[in-house]
Amino acid sequence: MPPPPNTTAATATVLTLPFSASLDVTGAAAPLHEVWYTYAAVAGDVALSVWAHANAGSVYFPETVVFVGTAAVMTPHLDITSSGRPLQMPVTVGATYFVRVRNTDTTEPLDSPLLISAQIAPNVAVPAGSPVIPDDVDGFPLAIYSAVTGTVQQFRPFPAGETAAALPDGVSLWHDKAPPEGPASGALRLYDGTLTRQATLPWTFTGNPPVTTNRTNRFYVGDAGGAAARVTSVTAAGAMGATVWTLPAAGLTTIGVSPDETVLYSVGQTSAPGAVLRWQLLTHVALTPLAAAVAGYTTRDPLLVLGTGAILVGYRRVSPLDSYVRRYAPDGTISATYPLGAVDLNHLALALDDASFWVELFLTGGQTRFLQIRVSDGVVLTTVNAVLYDSGVYSNGALPPAAFFGHSSSCPFLIFPPALPPYVPGSPGGPGGPGGPGGPGGPGDGGSGGSGTTGGWGTFPPIPPGRIRRVRRAPHLSAEQVEQFFARFQLDLEAGVGNAADPGADPQVFLRWSDDGGHTWRAPLAVSAGTVGAFRRRAIWRRLGSSRDRVFEVSMSDPVKWALLAASLLAAQGTS
Repeated sequence: MPPPPNTTAATATVLTLPFSASLDVTGAAAPLHEVWYTYAAVAGDVALSVWAHANAGSVYFPETVVFVGTAAVMTPHLDITSSGRPLQMPVTVGATYFVRVRNTDTTEPLDSPLLISAQIAPNVAVPAGSPVIPDDVDGFPLAIYSAVTGTVQQFRPFPAGETAAALPDGVSLWHDKAPPEGPASGALRLYDGTLTRQATLPWTFTGNPPVTTNRTNRFYVGDAGGAAARVTSVTAAGAMGATVWTLPAAGLTTIGVSPDETVLYSVGQTSAPGAVLRWQLLTHVALTPLAAAVAGYTTRDPLLVLGTGAILVGYRRVSPLDSYVRRYAPDGTISATYPLGAVDLNHLALALDDASFWVELFLTGGQTRFLQIRVSDGVVLTTVNAVLYDSGVYSNGALPPAAFFGHSSSCPFLIFPPALPPYVPGSPGGPGGPGGPGGPGGPGDGGSGGSGTTGGWGTFPPIPPGRIRRVRRAPHLSAEQVEQFFARFQLDLEAGVGNAADPGADPQVFLRWSDDGGHTWRAPLAVSAGTVGAFRRRAIWRRLGSSRDRVFEVSMSDPVKWALLAASLLAAQGTS
């Protein structure tokens, strides 16, 4: 069997979209039977979907890896790797992408042709009231859905983050967990109604900063704090309020404010885990709790306050699985309970008016469901199903895919007030524009992992007396002095072991490396090992440059339990 024509990057088949082909790869060099495809992004492109697979029931499992650059010099593109499942990747106009497909199980016979398809993501106007969801991994785009069909209507380059809130005119505040300027917990970015960045707030915080609004013209932002949590206000223009409220204890996961802006509602205080607390903003005093913790249940973000003054709080129990939303009157009376059943409640979101609200549910098999629920009687007004893509890879085990584009699994979502036109790459708010999200990544965070940063400490932060810096150093990584490109370093550890309060409330693990055999070292980069209970957090650093002789080192000094299990590295070898 003669080899296929595209067995190297230099001979890669050019994808003309939409693309679909069946290719006999038996003639390609065994045992990997490697073939290549390439695509150069053109005007209007924001994201591309590729699905390389085999016939149903085949033992041939093709692996797909994406690179960017030239056939001679390329680097892994956002660590996107898939084995038989569709993948989606953000693209930049003018950049060239290479897709390598090869066999992953060399012990089995090649019993199927390679089936491959590719298509460009939709990029159409969306109406007011569309669900808007950023990714939780830096470098992947924000997804905007149809509230009718549940399909992605457009992607936009946007910071990865965990919290957000929007005013009725669309001015919005978003957590950017991987800012190029390097704060360990990220930054808060202000955007206008076209999703164009306007400002970065001078607000420092630990963990994921809770964000809410007064439903008219002002934001409130929080900080879990070290000794005590803090909250302040922010105008729609991004001006910080003159007052900072210091709460009784550390810890803060979600906040809300009464319509008259006299009462702050909060969840996450370490002094009352799971309870919904109240704070008098005018007199700076704690009020009696709105609601006690519910045994066996955790609250879900965010807490919603309607214009009527009613407070909506989501609850989830893991075993046996159960979720519901409860509506409280301002005096703490339970006004209604909206049962959701044996599903995983992920997030809540305000609707465009006070007559309804939205919830996002995780379903089995890598799917989500958005419900719009009427406040007055709990009737479900809208049901929309969507699919998940985790770090660019389709999460559903069932094939063929339900959709070739989707959103990430652990991020906030907003019902965005204004309509939005199609995204124009390079426009304000996008790469190259004055509001663009900036350069590569920041600290790892959340259940689906994080990303590296170009910033970091100039040296290690000072270690308080009595603590020990624990260090593990890897052997030299050298391939006969050939250049190697390091895309991702993942440290497998026992996560979520932070203390209830500092020291060690948000334990940090540091990665640094040497490119000259251990003589000199790059400034260390910190990621969180997980606050108490954050068991799904992963410690990941991305975009780690290149070297001919790399030595990695991890270290930590926070006074918590440390259990390092393993480490993995995604790297590619150059040609010289």
